[in-house]
Amino acid sequence: PGFLPFLVMISCYVAVTTVHSTFLSTFLLHATGSAENVKIFNIILAACQPFSMIGALVLVRKFSAIFSQQVGLGLMCLTNLYLFVAIESAAEHIYLVSAAQSIANGFYYTTYACQYVAYTTNENRDRASGIASLVANLLSLGVSMGSSVLFSLRPGYPGYRILFLFALAVSLGALAASFRLPKLTTVSAGRKIYYLHAAKILLGNRYARSSMLVALIDGMRLGVTAFLLNVLLYSLVSSESLVGLNTFLSALSGILAFALYARVVRVNNRYRSAQMGILALMAATALLLRMTPVTIILYGCISAFATAFYSTPFLNAYWTVLEKLPELDVCRPETHAVREYFCAGGRVLGILLTMLLPATPAGSALALFLITTVQYGALLLSRGIMRDLDGQSL
Repeated sequence: PGFLPFLVMISCYVAVTTVHSTFLSTFLLHATGSAENVKIFNIILAACQPFSMIGALVLVRKFSAIFSQQVGLGLMCLTNLYLFVAIESAAEHIYLVSAAQSIANGFYYTTYACQYVAYTTNENRDRASGIASLVANLLSLGVSMGSSVLFSLRPGYPGYRILFLFALAVSLGALAASFRLPKLTTVSAGRKIYYLHAAKILLGNRYARSSMLVALIDGMRLGVTAFLLNVLLYSLVSSESLVGLNTFLSALSGILAFALYARVVRVNNRYRSAQMGILALMAATALLLRMTPVTIILYGCISAFATAFYSTPFLNAYWTVLEKLPELDVCRPETHAVREYFCAGGRVLGILLTMLLPATPAGSALALFLITTVQYGALLLSRGIMRDLDGQSL
C-alpha cells in the first residue's frame, strides 16, 4: 500500500541525482579543466556517505526512520539552493558540496532500503524493481533531453544556474512526498543502536558476508560509470549538450532494457540473462580503444542496456538475505548502513583504478573491462545466496 507514494518520492530523488551525476562532474571540468579534480570530487561523494549513516541511525532510533530521511532530503535542497545562488563561485567549494550531497545521500539511503523491503514482497519485488527502474529511466530521459536543449540555448553558467534551479524545485518535491509515506512499522524508535550487532552478523554469516562482497564489487561499477563516460565525452568535445544527449540515449537504452526485463525475466532465468549482460558489456569495451564521441555514446547505450539485466539480481540477493535471516530483523537500518561501507569502498576502489591506469583510451577501456569482469564474481555469489536461501538457481 505504501509503494505508490514511495515511487513518487524516489522518482523526484532520481531526477535530482540525474542532474548531479550527469552535470556536477562536467561543471567542475568546465570550471577547472582538471579531470583529477573530478575524480577527487567523486571519491568524496562516495566516502562520506557511509559515515553519515551513523548520524542517520541516531535519528532513526531517537525519532523515526522517515524523519531521518527527511533530514537528508532537506540537506539536498540546501545543496541545490547553494549551487543555484553561487554558481559562478561554487567550484571553489565543490568538495564541500560533494561532502554535503554525500551526507544527504547517507541519510536518505539509511531509510530507503528499509522502505523497499517494507513496501514490496519477494513475490512482486522483481516487478516492483522493474517498474521503479523504468520510471527512473523515463525521468532520466526527460531530464537529459531537457538539459541538452537547455545548454544549446543557454551554454555555460546561465545554463547551469537554470539546471540547479530545476534540481532545487524537484528536491523540494521529494521532501514534500516523504510526508505522505506510511510509517515503517518494522523500524521502531526509542531503542539502542545495533551497529556492532549488525556488523557481527553480516561478517559472521556466510550468506550475509557474500552479499557484502557483492555490494563491494557492484560499488566499483557504480563509482566509475557515474562520471567516467561523461567526463571522457566532455574532454573530447567540451559540450554539455552532447553530454545531455549521451545521457538521453543511455536512458532510452535503459528504458528498453527494463521494459524487456519486466516482460521476460523471471526467477528461473534472471541469472542466465545476467550472464549474457556481463559478457556483452565486456565485449563492448573494445569500442573504447578507438575513442570518439560516437564510440563513447555507443558504449554508454550498451552499458545501460546490459546493466538492467545483471545489476538487479545483486540487489535481490541482498533483499533475500534480509528476509531469510531473522536475526537481522532488529537491526535493518544498521544492516543497510554497514552494507554502505562495502558499496562506498567499492566505488572508491573503482575510481582509484581509473587514476592508477594511464589516462589514455586504452587505459580507460582496460579499467572498464576489469570492473565489468569482476561483476561475474558478484553474480556467482548472488547465485549461491539465492540457491541456498530461496531455492532458486540458474
